[in-house]
Amino acid sequence: MDIINTSEDVLLEEVNKVTKRSVGIRVGLKMARQEMAYLMDQYHGLAERLASLENELVTLVMEVPGAEEMMNIKGIGAMTVVAFFSEVGDITQYRDPRQIIKLAGLNLKMNQSGLHKGRTSITKRGRKRLRNILYQVAIPLAKHNAAFSQLHDYYRTRANNPLTGKQSFIALARKLIKIFYVIGTRKCAFDPQRMMQDIPSLQGIQETA
Repeated sequence: MDIINTSEDVLLEEVNKVTKRSVGIRVGLKMARQEMAYLMDQYHGLAERLASLENELVTLVMEVPGAEEMMNIKGIGAMTVVAFFSEVGDITQYRDPRQIIKLAGLNLKMNQSGLHKGRTSITKRGRKRLRNILYQVAIPLAKHNAAFSQLHDYYRTRANNPLTGKQSFIALARKLIKIFYVIGTRKCAFDPQRMMQDIPSLQGIQETA
């Protein structure tokens, strides 16, 4: 706009327009801040309710034989144990840990066709959530739990049938099921030395756990 050659009335009209727009922006920003504050209040309220619910679930699962011993394993969180029992139920109903492995879809099958013919892989039949829980917890276990870390290294570097990183995590998930089963049925603590004693016996075995 040519301010010098523009009449006073036109200039006043433009000033009014700008003022109205700026007022609208200020009002919009104020409303946005209020909405954000409201959403944050909702978020904190939900977070508090979630924390309360988690505490209740942990309190309940602590009554399950073996649950506390499972939580005492370095790298195993309380909610992992809660999620595990929510999927498998009463662990004493299973005659063998392989039944839970099958329930999670972590049992092995031989590929009969395609590029991977002759190789083993997991069936992925069963409870996907249980399988994901076990796989996801195997990753921090391999990093932060000395016994599982050594076992992870062994699986990936053994002379006969070394595993990839992902295959090793699956093997650790299967191993964890067996450990949980022993703890839950025998009411005993996790013994890392006992688990490490199994390493030499794994040489020459084609199964991944």
